[in-house]
Amino acid sequence: MNEESPSIDEIAHTLTFSQLTPEQWKVWKAQMRRCPQWFVLGKPGWNADRWRALAGPFNNPQEAQRVADTYADDGMRGDHQDLRLVYCTQVKSLTETVRMYRNNLLQVAEDLEDAGLSGSPPLMPIADEDTTAPRLPS
Repeated sequence: MNEESPSIDEIAHTLTFSQLTPEQWKVWKAQMRRCPQWFVLGKPGWNADRWRALAGPFNNPQEAQRVADTYADDGMRGDHQDLRLVYCTQVKSLTETVRMYRNNLLQVAEDLEDAGLSGSPPLMPIADEDTTAPRLPS
C-alpha cells in the first residue's frame, strides 16, 4: 500500500466532490491518471449486499489483485460447492470506487477501517450441516 500518500480517511475529510469547481475536477482527474490508486472490493456472492472496500490504496492493480485473490472464495469444499462460503472480489481504481460509493468517501474510509480491524471479509454464519440452501441474513 502507499506509505507516502495521504490515507483514504484524510482524503475523505478534505474532498467533497459536489463542491469541486470544474477546474478542481480536472486537476483531480489529472492526478489520478498520473498516480492511480487501486482498491479491493468484496461481497458475499449469493446475496444482494453491497460491495465493500476491503483493502487499499495500492500502487498498481497487480498488487491489489493478489490481495483480492486471498479474500475471494469460490465455496468449493471437496467435491461440492457451499454457496454460503462464496465471496466475490474485484479490483477497482479510486475513481471507480468513488463512483460505486456514490461519492461517499466517508463510507469508503469506514469500510476500509472495518475490514482492517477484522482482518478478513465478512462472512455469513454457517447453517446446520444438513442444510444445503444458503441462509439469508435477517
